[in-house]
Amino acid sequence: EEVRAAFRLPGVVEMYITANGWAFTPLSSGVGTSMHSYRKLERGFERILLWEETVGRRFEWLIHSRLDLIWFGDHPPLSNLRRDVYWSVAGDDQHVVVPRAIAPPFFRRWSIIKEGRAPAIPETNPGRLMMLTMAAAGIRQGYLPQLYCLELCTRWSCYADRRERGPCRSAH
Repeated sequence: EEVRAAFRLPGVVEMYITANGWAFTPLSSGVGTSMHSYRKLERGFERILLWEETVGRRFEWLIHSRLDLIWFGDHPPLSNLRRDVYWSVAGDDQHVVVPRAIAPPFFRRWSIIKEGRAPAIPETNPGRLMMLTMAAAGIRQGYLPQLYCLELCTRWSCYADRRERGPCRSAH
């Protein structure tokens, strides 16, 4: 109910419930946390904006990364990445590197959703919503190598680990 209360425009909640998909949980079902994650990302971005205003400087890059990732390789140096695209692993939103100049659509997905401007494609997951939102803003994606996976994958096969063997393949 807390998530529903944030929506003011008529029909927006119903549009995302109809679209369904993990990207719109818990609106689209009684479980899931995607909307809460978008809200937290935006709050974090607001703190960044406040810090930048306070010190009179802007970050060059912003990185969103889950804390429960296992890294089995070195992250590519930021100096090797183009600054006109955002960077992720195959559209996965667990680790995303965004040049500051193009960061708002990534970090403001919560507002974009509340305003009814997020693409309501059926069965959308958070990674696909990220890609669609960034594409709608005219921002292209760059691809990082698969150098991480989720830490605790003991009951399922980690979808983010597409290698046959490795430190993150779950033991069944």
